Amino acid sequence: MHQPHRAAARFGASPRIAGSVSERGVLGERPEGRRGGDQPDDNLIEFEQKLAQVVDDYEGLMSLQHNHHSLTLAHKDKRVEYLEQRAKRLQAELEQLRRGGQGGPAAANGAGSFHGGHEDLAEAEAGLMEESVQLLLESRDAEIDLLTQQLHTKQKILEELKNLIHGTAAAQLHQHQPPKALPPAAPRHQAAPAHAAAGLSHASAADQVESLVQSLPDMHEVERLRKEVGDLRDLLVAKDRQLAAVTAVDPNLSEVCAVQLGVQAISMVQNTMELKNQIRTLETRIEQTECCLNEWRNKADQLEGVCDAKRRELIDITRTLADRDQELASLYQLKQDLEREANSQIQSLKDALAGECRHVKELEAAMVEKEGQLSELRNQVLQRDQTITELQEEVARLEIREAEANKRADNLEHQLIQATKNLEKINEEAADSERVIGELEKELNDTKVKLHHSRVKELGRQKRLEMELSQFQHQTKKAIDEKNTEIRALQKEITARSTQLESIRSSICRRKEGCPTPFPPPPQFPLRGDMGDTSPVGGEALDVAGEGGMASARLRPTGSVEVLMPMMHKESRRGGRHISGANRYANRLSYQPPRVDESDGTSLPSFGARGRRNGGSREENGEGEDIDKRVSEYFDQPGRQHLKILLCRLSRGTYLYATHRVKFRVDRYGSLQGRHPSTGDWLPIDDFVEQMWEASGSSGASGGIGSAPTYQSAAASDMMRGEEGGREY
Repeated sequence: MHQPHRAAARFGASPRIAGSVSERGVLGERPEGRRGGDQPDDNLIEFEQKLAQVVDDYEGLMSLQHNHHSLTLAHKDKRVEYLEQRAKRLQAELEQLRRGGQGGPAAANGAGSFHGGHEDLAEAEAGLMEESVQLLLESRDAEIDLLTQQLHTKQKILEELKNLIHGTAAAQLHQHQPPKALPPAAPRHQAAPAHAAAGLSHASAADQVESLVQSLPDMHEVERLRKEVGDLRDLLVAKDRQLAAVTAVDPNLSEVCAVQLGVQAISMVQNTMELKNQIRTLETRIEQTECCLNEWRNKADQLEGVCDAKRRELIDITRTLADRDQELASLYQLKQDLEREANSQIQSLKDALAGECRHVKELEAAMVEKEGQLSELRNQVLQRDQTITELQEEVARLEIREAEANKRADNLEHQLIQATKNLEKINEEAADSERVIGELEKELNDTKVKLHHSRVKELGRQKRLEMELSQFQHQTKKAIDEKNTEIRALQKEITARSTQLESIRSSICRRKEGCPTPFPPPPQFPLRGDMGDTSPVGGEALDVAGEGGMASARLRPTGSVEVLMPMMHKESRRGGRHISGANRYANRLSYQPPRVDESDGTSLPSFGARGRRNGGSREENGEGEDIDKRVSEYFDQPGRQHLKILLCRLSRGTYLYATHRVKFRVDRYGSLQGRHPSTGDWLPIDDFVEQMWEASGSSGASGGIGSAPTYQSAAASDMMRGEEGGREY
C-alpha cells in the first residue's frame, strides 16, 4: 500500500504538501485499469528533487548574505562609536582652547598662535564629517549589493523552474505520445474537451511563471536608494564649496566655520543613529524576503499540483484522442511561446542589471574624483598652515615681552601633540583589531572547508568499505561452493577406489589361502548433517586425526598389512599423486614385528611411535614439565599476545585453536611441538603457528582457520588423508 506522507517526506516536501498529495491522489497514479504498482513518475520525482535542491541553495545563499551583512553592520557600528568618541574628545579640546583664549589681553595678543590649533580642529571636524558621509554611502552601497544579489538568485531560480517544467512536459509527451504510431482518426467532438483541458493546464503553468516574475523586487526601490546616495554626495560637495567660499571671503571666520562644522558633525552622528534604524528596517526586509521565499515554496507546491494535473490530462489525452500529431504540434507551439516569454523576461532583467552595473561604475568614478578634490584641499590646508607658522615666528620676534603667553601656548601645543599621539595609538589599536578579526574570519572559512573535505572523504571511505565487504562476501561464498564441490568429488573418488580395492582384495583372498576375511567398504561421510557411528564393531581402533575423534581406522593382523602395502605403492605409482601420502602413512605407523598377547596368544601389530611402551614423547608418557605452562609462556611472549585470544583450553595439552581442536607436547629434546589439525603432523611450535596463521587467510570448507568447526569437513579431510596414504577403513 502506497503511503503519500512517506513519499512526500522522502522527496523533501512539507507535511502540508504531503496532505495535498494525499487529497489529490498518489503521484503517477493512473485511472481505472492501470497496470503496475503505485509508483511515482521518474520525471516528476526528478523535478521535485531538483526543486528542493534549488530551494536549499537559495536558503543557503540568503543565510550567507545575511551573516555577511550582519558582520558588516557590526563593524560599521563599532566605527561609528569610535567616531562619536573622537568627536566628543575634539569638542572638549575646542572648549579648553576657548577657555584659554579668554585669559585677558595677553591671551588676546597671542591669539595668532592659536589660529593654527583652530585650523587643525576644523580639519579634524571636516574629516569626521567626511567619514560619516562615507559610512552612510557604504551602507547604501551594501544595501544595493544585497538587492542585486537577490535579483541574481531569483533570476537563477526562475530559469531552473522553467527548465524543469518544460523538461518534464517534453519527457512526458515523448513517453506517452510516440509520434510514429498513428491510430485511426477519432471524431473531432471528442478531441476538443481534452485539447481545451491541456490548454488550461499550460495556461495555469504560464500564470504561475508570470506570478514568479511579478514577485521579483521592484526596481523603484533600487532607484530610490541610488537617488539618496546622489543627494548625500551633492550635500558633501555643497559643504565643501561653502567652506571654500567662506575661507576665501574672510580667513578670520575659520573659527566660526570650525564651530559650524562641529555642529554638523554632531548632526551627522545623529544621522548615523538614523542609519542604524534604517539597518533595522533592512533586517525586516530580509525577513519579508524569507516570507517571499515561503510563498515561492507554496507556489512550487502549486506548480507540483499543476504538473500532476497536467500529467493526468496528458495520459487521458493519449487514451482518448486519435489525432496525436496535431495535439503534439500544438503542445510544442505552446512550449515555444512559453520559452520566448521567459527569454524576453530574462533578457529584460539582464538589461536592467547591466544598467545598474554601469551606474555603479559611474558612482565609483565620481568617488575617485571626490577623493582627488579632497587631497587638493588637504594640500591647500598644509600650505595655509605653513604661512601661519611663518606669521607666528614673526610675531614671536616682535613680541618678546609676551613670554608668559608664549610659554602657555607651548604648553597647549605640547598637550595637543600628546592628544595627537594618543589618537594615533588608538588608530593603531583599531587597525590591529581589524586585522585580528580578518584572521579569525579566514581561519573560520578554512575550518569550514576542511570539515567539508573530511565529510566527503568519510562518505567515500564508507562507500568503498561497503563495496569491498560485498565483494569479499561474494568471493567467500563462491570459494565455499567450490570447496564443497571438490569434497563431493573426492568422496566419490574415495568410494570408487575403496570399492576397487575391496574387489582386488577379494580376488587376492580367493587365490591365496590363509588370507583374512575382507572388511566392508568405509561409510560415507556427508558434508552437512550429523555423522553416524563410524567406530568399528570389534578390534582395536587407531586415532589418526588427533584428539577430536573425527575418524578411526581398524587395525588388522600383520599379514593383511604386508599384503596391502605393495598394492598401495602400486596405486600411488599409477596415480602419480599418492606417493608422499603413502610414505607419510608408513612413517606414522612405524610398523614393527607382531607381538604376542599373553592373555590369549594372538598376534597384534605393534606401533612404536604411537605406543608408550616403545618410547613416545615425554608429554604423551605423562613425564616432563606441565605442558599448559609451556604453552602459556610461549603465547605470552611479545609479538604473540594477539594469538592468545584464539586459544581455548579443553584439557591437559588439548586446546581449541580458532575453530580447530589441536594438541601440544614436549618432545624428548624439551622442545614444544604442535599437531597440525589437517595433516596430523607434529611440527615445531614456530612452524605450527606460522602454518595455522597462513591457513587463516583461506577460509571455507577445506578446514582453514576462518571455517566453521563442522565434524563433516574434518571427517572428509581424514578420508582424503587415508586415501592418499593407502589406509583402509
